[in-house]
Amino acid sequence: MPRPPAMFSCSSCRLSSEPQDVIKVDVNRMAERQAAAERLIAAQQQFLEDLQLDMDNRPPEAPAKVEGLPAIAPAKVIGWRESSPDRGRQEALRDDRLMVAAAAPVAVEKPRAAAPVLTEEEEAALEREAEQARARVAAEVERRQREEEAELERQRAKEEARLAEQARRAEEERLKLADEFLRAHGFKDVATPKRQCLIRSGYALHVAARLGDPNVTMGLLAKGADPAQKDSSGRTPAQVALQKVNSSRDDRKSYAKVLQVLEQATASKYAGAGA
Repeated sequence: MPRPPAMFSCSSCRLSSEPQDVIKVDVNRMAERQAAAERLIAAQQQFLEDLQLDMDNRPPEAPAKVEGLPAIAPAKVIGWRESSPDRGRQEALRDDRLMVAAAAPVAVEKPRAAAPVLTEEEEAALEREAEQARARVAAEVERRQREEEAELERQRAKEEARLAEQARRAEEERLKLADEFLRAHGFKDVATPKRQCLIRSGYALHVAARLGDPNVTMGLLAKGADPAQKDSSGRTPAQVALQKVNSSRDDRKSYAKVLQVLEQATASKYAGAGA
């Protein structure tokens, strides 16, 4: 029986009885990978250009100078290592910075000179100079202290003179007020009483205590008025002032001040008499 003709048979290719390997190619997948690789290369190139532009715009650093060695020029980027497609931009930048740091110059520390050895004479001279310096400082401190004490003494004396002058003027003013008070109330002086009615008489100090004027009271005492003098009723000026303090409603402070002045004057008189 004759053999049927095989399909797809021709003169150049015939049906083979042995199996052959088959390779399948995904054209779309290859195109996507090629496009991704081209984009990654373009991004890396743009990053390197931006980084190089930033390095070029930085001001140049002064060359490091070390005595005995030639000047070392500032570090420059000597090369870039291409990053693999699976490495990120931050990791590539870190590697580049490590390369720059490795190329930076290292400063060489200059050895310190040994301290000179002094002789005994030199040490003694230095000790004398130090002692003289300490003596000068102590003398200067003492001089400044004396000047400060003298200045404080001048200020104290000036203040005492001011207070004394103020007291003198106040005393003159009180004496003037006392003279005007004596004339206004018809008293001849502080020791002469004045009849106030047919059976009653009093002194100028009693009238001042009754009126409650501290300045006039002190002026009369300064002119020699007796704080223990009694009037025709047997009252002292202090007792008159005490009655006004207890009975007055408006000027109790003035009467209290007059009473204080009279009590101090009375105490001073008896203290002086006892001495």
